Amino acid sequence: MSVMPPASMQEFVQRVAQYGKTEFHLALRFGDYDLAVASNSAAMIEKLRHIFRHFLDDAPTSRFAIRIIDVPAAPELGLAFTQRLSDEEDDESKDEFCDLADGRVIRKRSNGILFASGDGIELAIGPCEEHETKTANFINSRYIQWLLHQGGVLAHAASVRSATNGLVLAGNPAVGKTTLALRLLEHDLSLVGKDRVIVRREARGLWGYGAPKPPRINPGTAMSNPRLRPLLKAKLVAKLESLSQDELWEVAKKHDLFIEDFYGARYAAMDGPIDGIAILTWQRGSEPVRIERVSLSERRDLLKILMKSRGIFYRSPAGSSEPEPGEDAYLEVLGDCPVHEITGGLDFDHATRFCAGLLKRFQGVGRGFLFFISGLWWRCDSEALSFLDWMAY
Repeated sequence: MSVMPPASMQEFVQRVAQYGKTEFHLALRFGDYDLAVASNSAAMIEKLRHIFRHFLDDAPTSRFAIRIIDVPAAPELGLAFTQRLSDEEDDESKDEFCDLADGRVIRKRSNGILFASGDGIELAIGPCEEHETKTANFINSRYIQWLLHQGGVLAHAASVRSATNGLVLAGNPAVGKTTLALRLLEHDLSLVGKDRVIVRREARGLWGYGAPKPPRINPGTAMSNPRLRPLLKAKLVAKLESLSQDELWEVAKKHDLFIEDFYGARYAAMDGPIDGIAILTWQRGSEPVRIERVSLSERRDLLKILMKSRGIFYRSPAGSSEPEPGEDAYLEVLGDCPVHEITGGLDFDHATRFCAGLLKRFQGVGRGFLFFISGLWWRCDSEALSFLDWMAY
């Protein structure tokens, strides 16, 4: 006998409520966004408490709420799912969705968890505790949606900031954005965004917001940074030390990195100014690294690297679907922000010196002057110092 699908989000909630009473609670705060999480599983709450341990809220106002029902398998509700079509090589390309009149239900094909979102309802049901990272990603997506509803675009990038200035680091997957960002923390900078940055044009200038979930790094990133090696077990370190650099970077087992634990609380930030963008297109090899000033309006190939789909979980403020922001929308937000392409051969030492110097030399300098003076600079390579490098030294 076929099951009649729920017609609305309220009916969906009524159907799944029988599978568990959400009596365990957790309160989180991400900047101005406060969130109450409820679950039928104490273990699920403790796992989320660990993941978001630097964002626990002692005095929640509970403007937003998420219910998480942990069961061995999500119930069959008769929903007709459609596979998401995506050009991106990410987890979401394997997801399925079903739109109701007032919301959307997403099914993760990899584990069967159902995520429902719409009109004040946020809910997950399925083996959530077993897949706590996916559940945490859903929480992250709610915060990202809240930020995007206030304007701006989503960038596939990392971001760092000093006390007064900030830099976005973009590039294709596995190109070294996170590795470079973590190296920049050694120059007294703070990490803002780890993989996604919401970029908004505000009265105070161009501003970026990061997601709270800790970044997940590959063993190669940890092995190249003495501060991060303790993240790996000794037996794994011994095995990795026997690998070549090329083999090491192919090891894809990721580890959560809590910036506050390894660097200190002041090295983690929720948001910050954006005064420049560096786009990594380099490759491993013997070719010297090159750093060139570019125009995104002329280099649409680089602009596309920076652009990030809002994802299957996103709903517009009106509660309906809307087209993804196009290239012109990104260019309008980014405006005259200086952009540099880091290309040629992979050289983290050189890129780190350049990026750290780019921020250091403009501490205390007006942002308008920053954009003007950076326009005088067009190119440097591993053999020569640019005009701005000369200023820094």
